[in-house]
Amino acid sequence: MTPAQFLETMLSLSLQLALVILLTSGAARLGNTDEVRSRLWALCHVLIIAITLRGFLLPRLTVVHPWSGISPAAAVDLAHFERQAGIFLLVIWVAGAIISAIILLASCWKIRQFLKTCQPVESDRLPELQGELTGRQSTRILSSRVLRSPFCWQIHEPVVVVPEFLLDFEPEERRLIFRHELEHLRTGHPVQLFLQRTVELFYWFHPLVWWSSRRVELAREFACDEGAVRSDAEVAGYLRCLLKIVEQPSQEDTSRGIDLAFGRGAITQRATRLAAKARRAFWTGQPAAGNSIVPLAMLVTFTLLVSFVWIPVDVLKTSRSHWSPWPTWTAAALHTVGSPVRDYDVYDTRSQLYELMEDAPSATED
Repeated sequence: MTPAQFLETMLSLSLQLALVILLTSGAARLGNTDEVRSRLWALCHVLIIAITLRGFLLPRLTVVHPWSGISPAAAVDLAHFERQAGIFLLVIWVAGAIISAIILLASCWKIRQFLKTCQPVESDRLPELQGELTGRQSTRILSSRVLRSPFCWQIHEPVVVVPEFLLDFEPEERRLIFRHELEHLRTGHPVQLFLQRTVELFYWFHPLVWWSSRRVELAREFACDEGAVRSDAEVAGYLRCLLKIVEQPSQEDTSRGIDLAFGRGAITQRATRLAAKARRAFWTGQPAAGNSIVPLAMLVTFTLLVSFVWIPVDVLKTSRSHWSPWPTWTAAALHTVGSPVRDYDVYDTRSQLYELMEDAPSATED
């Protein structure tokens, strides 16, 4: 991949990503349950990764060739500019990706170190969880004196970490809090969070990525709040729990900065949302069963169409073929298994820089 091709790929993927995020946001506003909205945002990250892989591994369709009419001298100048811009972009992107990866790894290390300081909670101290942990006996329950709000974590094994003061809550209040955290594990939110962090690492420069990350984190919390309460009485009890957590005296929170944990922030916003739903009589005794098939299918279809949106930046791209050659790494893999594919450009004098330079001697003198 040449520097100009890298520049074209990153610009095109950034546009595609923005369109997918904006559509997901619109679809999420139309979703009838928090669970549907959470699924839409989770699918959004999967689709972003998919279009990124497609952009780097598969041929690209270019219908418009805006550079076919410019003079050879202008084409040479533009080709040199694109090369320098592509190299500059690559250096900046690699530097940002490395910094993002270091921050992510440091966050993971901080969580692991923090978990070592936590104390295990014996099962007989939480008798109300016997029914909630059915099928999840491998889930570890830990407590910490310095933690201010509960969170869950999972790599090799699922872990739920709670503040020590929460163990003094009433059994039914504890049940609701643990049900929320177990809902994160049940719905696969740790995997979804990993995909989110992957997108953030690759597209660290894109403002819509960070905007969508905030939206999806809230959507996950709202969905688990919705799944934690199953009656009007539980809504009231859960609100009291959240209020108790918010009212705890401020102290040093060593979990601050643990970016892979759940449920540490936006407690006030979550409580306000639950209270508003209860006042408007949205609660019917069970979480509403949202139909997510239609919006999910629409999002997949739209993303498939968006993946063909490509910005024709490379001035040396041939106009004799609408499809680019297969990327070298993909073509090499396919050749290995005996599947011949075109990994070269269709010959075009305008795609040969040395021929353009011969036609534009004045440009080479500059």
